[in-house]
Amino acid sequence: MPKLTVIGCGVVMLGILSDAGGPTAVAQSSSDAPQALSEERPSFEVASVKAAPELRNALNYPAPRTPRALSTGQFDATATLRVLIAWAYHPESAVEGSFRELDDVFTVTAKAAGPVLLAGPYEVGPINLMVQSLLAERFKLRVRWEPRTFQVYLLRRTSTEQLGRNLKRIAPTCPPGHPEKVRDVPAGCVSLVSIDKGQVKGQVRSVADFARLLSTFAGRRVVDDTGLVGAFELTTAFNPQSEVAHGPRAEENLPSLRDALQYDLGFKLQPDRRDFPVLIVEHVEQPTEN
Repeated sequence: MPKLTVIGCGVVMLGILSDAGGPTAVAQSSSDAPQALSEERPSFEVASVKAAPELRNALNYPAPRTPRALSTGQFDATATLRVLIAWAYHPESAVEGSFRELDDVFTVTAKAAGPVLLAGPYEVGPINLMVQSLLAERFKLRVRWEPRTFQVYLLRRTSTEQLGRNLKRIAPTCPPGHPEKVRDVPAGCVSLVSIDKGQVKGQVRSVADFARLLSTFAGRRVVDDTGLVGAFELTTAFNPQSEVAHGPRAEENLPSLRDALQYDLGFKLQPDRRDFPVLIVEHVEQPTEN
């Protein structure tokens, strides 16, 4: 059965319903350097936090109820504090910190004062900011961003004269905000890519989304450096184990990832080093009472 990878609808690695809320909300992409939060960041109108200690040792990712946000302004999750922090801030790498509380499990339910627009994947919108406020208030959370240098691959075009033979530009008319149901919007408004035994087909709302997907098979982070803007439809096929030994099995005689990118999509991978901000927890406590 084909494996459907949803890149960015909201909460979990390649897909989380993150919320860019309020009618005048501005979503910040996590690919940019994080911006300092003002003292006026939004808060939930009502919120409940309950410990779930019985799940601490049995919890495996994904969480029993992964963080979820709705356009009605509702938020709920049953997850470790570390997962909640990651959802609130969307760091590019794992949340760092040695506090025991980070691996404790909590059930959180909250409601904003009104409806919100949902933000796309890897973006920080109003409900993300509301969760940040909740974590600071109830858990006394303090974090800092620290730049680190990582080995990466830059995804670049082999030619600026034309697109790859299996890369087609699309121009969908997308509704405001990110949809709660990804099938309810035109192709290209969200990134939907199917991967089945090395066969890759789908639409991406940006090449940056596709680069993130490639990171799984490239063995290191892939960063979009193509200069291409907009949504695309793409088709290719490659051996998922050509760059990493732990990749899924593929049909025999498929080309390597690098060859497929070049031949089908007009892309190449170039080794480089880039700085990314890492989120570090400086202080956290057990939550205050509801």
